[in-house]
Amino acid sequence: MRDFNRGGRSEGGRGRGRRFDDRGSRGPVEMHKAICDNCGKECEVPFRPSKDKPVYCDDCFGERRESRERNGGGNSKQLDLIIEKLDKVLEIVTKE
Repeated sequence: MRDFNRGGRSEGGRGRGRRFDDRGSRGPVEMHKAICDNCGKECEVPFRPSKDKPVYCDDCFGERRESRERNGGGNSKQLDLIIEKLDKVLEIVTKE
């Protein structure tokens, strides 16, 4: 039977253990000029900007990431609902 492992790698093809910015032999990343959708500052991004997705400069991107981390990724309402449901289940189970 053929070896279906891509490139003969034994690491599952996902580059486990590699650093995120390790580009191997692909060379430097092509940067594209853009305008930050949050602050309007000119910036460069490692992808071709499109109109259907927002682009953020390094500063605004970092602020958004920090804000998401502080707010639990915006899932606090969902987490509260899950906790409420679990409390109800535990109450029913422990009544016996």
